[in-house]
Amino acid sequence: MSATFTKDDIAGLSADQQKAILEALFLAVGIDREVDPEERMRFREAAEAIPWELDQAVIRATLEGARDRVQNTTDQEAFLSWIRAIAESLPGQELRIKLIRMMASLAMIGDLDRNERGLLNAFLLEFKFPDGVVQELKAEFGRP
Repeated sequence: MSATFTKDDIAGLSADQQKAILEALFLAVGIDREVDPEERMRFREAAEAIPWELDQAVIRATLEGARDRVQNTTDQEAFLSWIRAIAESLPGQELRIKLIRMMASLAMIGDLDRNERGLLNAFLLEFKFPDGVVQELKAEFGRP
């Protein structure tokens, strides 16, 4: 299964669901509050490859909002609530698997730090994948 979103994946999603995907991808590079040039470039490439049905102004506003929210959130429960809201908004296991794969590929640019590891684990938990899927994804990510 590919980690790339297709036009068919995006076509059935509401604007809020598309924004949730964009926020999740931003979290994968921004959770540690340090986005280096390579992460910025890879994020931009990944985000631009998705055939969004959103105006560029909406995409920019969503990214600015996600950046501000990350910068201003210090409470772990607030992050978990945000992750939970994103997870609950996204339908279907296949879409969620594509998203977690894209997030992992972005988070693993360079060293995977504690915040990035925690983010991926929180999404794996909130996506409510069966244990076999979780183990398969963790093995894909090079983690036990």
